[in-house]
Amino acid sequence: MANDTGLTGDWEMAELFLGKMVNQLPVMTLKMMKREAELLRGTIVQTITSSGGGSWKPLSLWTLAIRRHNSIGGTKPLIASGEMRQSITANVYPSSMSAFVGVNYNAKRKDGGSSVDIAKIQEYGAEYVVKRTKKQVAFLRYIYSQNPVLWGLISSGKNKDGMTKVSIPARPFMEPSGVKWSRDYEGRMKNFLKDYM
Repeated sequence: MANDTGLTGDWEMAELFLGKMVNQLPVMTLKMMKREAELLRGTIVQTITSSGGGSWKPLSLWTLAIRRHNSIGGTKPLIASGEMRQSITANVYPSSMSAFVGVNYNAKRKDGGSSVDIAKIQEYGAEYVVKRTKKQVAFLRYIYSQNPVLWGLISSGKNKDGMTKVSIPARPFMEPSGVKWSRDYEGRMKNFLKDYM
């Protein structure tokens, strides 16, 4: 029995189209990566701006009192200076066809400290014990004297040996942003490819 199968259609046009797609694939991929990296960066910044969509624990009364004393406005975490939002970067590396979105390891705050260290503390929370200096005690007494609402909190976190326990609750912004960004990733990719065809 002879094979009755034959090729039909404009195969020259198909070959041209596929050749064009192969040549444009690296350009398309980089364009898609840049767009997605910026979208994720924007999602992270929005998560910070919205205090985790309202899910973050509010600043403590002590933190708010210290902010007032230092003439720092606002009551939201990670918003006062804007440094955390500004430290979120989106970088695409064409040579390795990769992207990085987040806080760069070498990012520094205005005071010279590490932005990455602050980002880790905010993302996961932290608890540590510090020795109280005479200067800290004097400052906290002053804050206490100016803010009677803190009277009931003066002994919280205090140990008898001159040490103070500091607790910073987790205020995640990277992980929830990644989850939100990934929800419609497949749909965005389909639309991107459709636009290119």
